[in-house]
Formats: sequence, C-alpha cells, structure tokens
Amino acid sequence: MSKSEGHIDPRKRRTRQALQDALLNLLKEQDLESITVQNITDCAGLNRATFYLHYQDKYDLVQHIIQSVLEDIQKIHIPRRNPQPDLDALQRPFIELFKHVQNHAAFYQAMFSTRSGGVFITQLQAQLEHIGRRWLRQTIENEELPLPEAFVVNYLSAAYLGVVYWWIRSGMRQSVRYMATRFMQLALLGIHRNVVLPATTEELIDYVKHHSRNTY
Repeated sequence: MSKSEGHIDPRKRRTRQALQDALLNLLKEQDLESITVQNITDCAGLNRATFYLHYQDKYDLVQHIIQSVLEDIQKIHIPRRNPQPDLDALQRPFIELFKHVQNHAAFYQAMFSTRSGGVFITQLQAQLEHIGRRWLRQTIENEELPLPEAFVVNYLSAAYLGVVYWWIRSGMRQSVRYMATRFMQLALLGIHRNVVLPATTEELIDYVKHHSRNTY
C-alpha cells in the first residue's frame, strides 16, 4: 500500500487491491499491451465505471503498484557501522531485501515475465543503487573507498537483480535467509576483502558456512 493510499476508505482500498491483483494475474499470461481495462475488470469481478473511479487507465494502475512496491523497499533499515564487526547486523538489510521480494512475489513474478516490466526494473535499480550508497556510507563511514562508489553500487544492484530473477524463475523454493546468506557470500566477499572489513574475511566465510546449513 502506498503512502497516498494509507487513509483511503477500506472499501475503496479493497476495490483497488482487487484491480491490482487482477492485473498481476493477467500479466502471468499476457503482456501489458494486450491487456484491456475490460480484461482487468472482468478478472476482478467489477465494472469499467468502477475502474475509472480509481485509475485513469491500465498504465496508471501499473504505476500505482510500482509506487507501492518501491515505497516498501525504501523502508529497509541500514545499520550504522559497529566498531566490533557484527555480521548479523551486516546481513540484516539483505534479509529485508529478499523478504521484500517474498512479500511482493506476485508482482515480481509478473514484472520479470513480461516485456512491460522494464519500466519497473529501471526504477527498482535506481532504488537499489540508493540503498547501496546508504549501505556503503554507513558501513565504512569516513574511510576512503579504493574503488569508485558508483562501481560498487552498480555491482551490488545488478547482482541482486540477477539473483532475484533466478530465485523467482526457480520457484522461490529457497528460504529468505538462504538467499541473503548466499548473496553475501557471492556478492560481498570481494567487497569485504577490499573495502569494508578486510581483517574479517575469515569470520565472514565461517559465518556464511554456519548460516548455510539447513536453510532450505
């Protein structure tokens, strides 16, 4: 639910949710361009007049869904650096990122399976880059980066998108913690050796091994 919908009458909220769910169901089988407002209202069990009370057109509906999902990802907490390395705290944002995908699984499945998802992917990557910059700045604070910040941020965001795509395509059988732990293992070990915690690489490896057991 987006901020703008937080104070909407419950009946209107249920109607909007029904329309959003209908569109996501249709996107599993069709591209957005081939879906009509009539298709959406038929799937939702509503009429066209009701649709236009809430949205200008199907693109407005899509943008409202995207806005809600992006607002949710902005809530992810980035902890400040602890003088004593805290690997649980370090992993927490990544658990939240994969939990976010799990909570919006139908939406992500639709966006990754249709050509129309490109608009969302572009906006999502921008949000991920913003989160990555926050994570870097709060993790290393005033230390100088040996690599350009944009390089590291784009590396992280692209790696995350690729892993999320694989997770969705494979049926999301793995747990959130498994995905977060493995993402740390693959995406962060190199960064930690060079940027964040160069003295604790062995600790991170041991941590990953410990949390990778029985995580399916």
